[in-house]
Amino acid sequence: MAANHTAQVFNHMLKRFQPWQAMEDYVKRSDFFLKKVEIKKDFVEDEMTIPFITAGHTNVRAGKLTPTNEVTRGDGAVGLLKDSELMELWGTIKVTSKDIRKHKSAEKTFKAMFPSKVSGLMETMKEQVSIMFLQDGSICSVSAFATDGTDGAVIVDRPERLSVRQRLDLSDGPNTVDAYIKEIDMETAKVTFVTAEGGSTAVDLSATGANLTVADTKIYVYDHANNEHSTLKSMLLPASKGGDANLHGVSKLSSPILQAHYEDCSGFSATSILDDMFKVVRKVKQRGKVKKSSVAVPYFAFNDMVLKAQASKRYSAGDVEAGFGFDKVTLQGAGGSMEVYGVFDLTDTGYIIDWENLCLATQEMFSTNRDLGDEPWHAERTEDGMVYLLDIAFRGGLAIRKASGFGILDKLNYGA
Repeated sequence: MAANHTAQVFNHMLKRFQPWQAMEDYVKRSDFFLKKVEIKKDFVEDEMTIPFITAGHTNVRAGKLTPTNEVTRGDGAVGLLKDSELMELWGTIKVTSKDIRKHKSAEKTFKAMFPSKVSGLMETMKEQVSIMFLQDGSICSVSAFATDGTDGAVIVDRPERLSVRQRLDLSDGPNTVDAYIKEIDMETAKVTFVTAEGGSTAVDLSATGANLTVADTKIYVYDHANNEHSTLKSMLLPASKGGDANLHGVSKLSSPILQAHYEDCSGFSATSILDDMFKVVRKVKQRGKVKKSSVAVPYFAFNDMVLKAQASKRYSAGDVEAGFGFDKVTLQGAGGSMEVYGVFDLTDTGYIIDWENLCLATQEMFSTNRDLGDEPWHAERTEDGMVYLLDIAFRGGLAIRKASGFGILDKLNYGA
């Protein structure tokens, strides 16, 4: 009875202090990507349809009518986003009998621990969802072994995305090693991996069976390295540049509207970035026939664009907004106006996004068992006493209706 009563107290307190819809709304408001993208729950029998117009009506002729047998009706295709293609993430909070005894009661335990635990887990999941969709599915990249890989120590490009005791996958494609983080040195970006949570035995990343290739090694959420899903990057990149060959099951080459504009930005610089970006945006607007697009770039490029606008007589910057992980400004000039986001999560890739034709299709948006009619918290008996668990789920995938209104800014790394 005590175990059931404690779980009931946790569930009551969660409803009272952590209204789930409010938490979900907070997560969406506090992130550049989740704040802007439309959230849709249109799955029918485990799939969502995305209709495409692959060929328009072409019955135009000078001076005469088109012969009846030559009249075309246009053409279309139906793309599908299937349940099996969705990215799935699970997060779990654990509280033990020892924690409760330390605080003297279940209610005091909740007040002391749970708000920060729930908010913290949802913040972590939100960050990882955005990073994985905006990048290539990984959290960050390994720059080098700190020594020779035998001590489990690596240098990473974004150490702030990781946490001590976190279990992760390190993968170079053919080889994958799962390990736990023991230490993170923010000054040197050195991360040390061990074989067990809280352990001290280093993972030998150069051993036979692991033998990771440093130049290609990336870090993923645990169990995600071999569970690929489409990201915004793979959906917009042409197949010749390593992107997906199909968009929602339809060949990109079957229609111009399924193909985003590709821009090699390796020639961009701090001096030319503003002029170059306006030219690219103009190309995308013309090609995709869109009125307004948002530009999302790594923060160094955003900073250069704003500085150039402030020093220029041809451009101006206004409508400044600061958010969690991003800053926004509207730039205006002879080439029109564009809404620019400096996104800390982006590294060497930028995007021109037609928000009207992008949505996040989801079946579970940071949900718990409450959505299924059950109580969120449940109890389990172990050898060390009772354990109380709260599971949070995310299942979703990106859907693009008209890729021609998007642009992928590849190799935007001059200031990285």
